[in-house]
Amino acid sequence: MISFIRYLKNTKLAIGQIKNGEWIAHANGCDGQIYSAHRNGHVLWIANGPFFCEIVEMDGVICKKAFGFILRHVVWWAGARKLRGVKTVLPIPDLDS
Repeated sequence: MISFIRYLKNTKLAIGQIKNGEWIAHANGCDGQIYSAHRNGHVLWIANGPFFCEIVEMDGVICKKAFGFILRHVVWWAGARKLRGVKTVLPIPDLDS
């Protein structure tokens, strides 16, 4: 189990990275909604608001929670919610396959 101190350090790092623009919002190809943000192989899930704002994947592997329940809200309100409002260009579908 990760300690509260580790959760707090992860939270501070993520907020700083979001404010520095290191997390890139990715739009869903079907409906254009932003469900996640990506940074160096990490995936931050932002689709469902503060209750589910969490790093869910590292380099394609599902990982343990990085923030914990309470600090997810801090990450969300300190910056991740702004990623949901970013205008993105939808990916071009590959019609050949």
